Amino acid sequence: MNPKEGIVRPSDYPSDDELFKDMHNEEARTASYVRYMQEETPQEIAAQVGIPVAVIRRWIIKDRWNDRLKAVRQQRLEEEQIALETFRGTNRLEEIQEQLKAGRSGRELVQQMISEGGLGPGQIKQLADALRAFSDVAARAVGVGEVVEQKNTDADSVNSGKIRPPQVVIVAGEGARVQVNDR
Repeated sequence: MNPKEGIVRPSDYPSDDELFKDMHNEEARTASYVRYMQEETPQEIAAQVGIPVAVIRRWIIKDRWNDRLKAVRQQRLEEEQIALETFRGTNRLEEIQEQLKAGRSGRELVQQMISEGGLGPGQIKQLADALRAFSDVAARAVGVGEVVEQKNTDADSVNSGKIRPPQVVIVAGEGARVQVNDR
């Protein structure tokens, strides 16, 4: 470059041989590949390895590092998904057992209170709501009563996919009891 003119001439550019002299440096290529797979940018790699960015970019294109990086990312994603499903599966059984136990205990307590009698209509309604909540928890834990099955009738097609909790029936008066029926 002529400093007085501020003009860059073709003779001022490095030759391809000079620019790509490191193209066959296997040690630098391997180090660059490892860094690229760790998702460093070509500029970061060039600065760390001491190779021109243009050489790094040629390796990326020529050796199809992008395809390999995509495959590595997909594998990581699949491994994370498997780990998550394993974690959920391990903890799911214990949680379901606890929910079923709590649901049973709650239902027994409500039924005992109703069978002891002396409750007003408002208290019976509160106990029925509590019983329904306990039943809903247990039903969700085992997957019962969540989604209406698909059938060919018009009424079922209107209700398909809707959550359907168990029906609670309260029989008041002497011998009061609560009965839970699945619709």
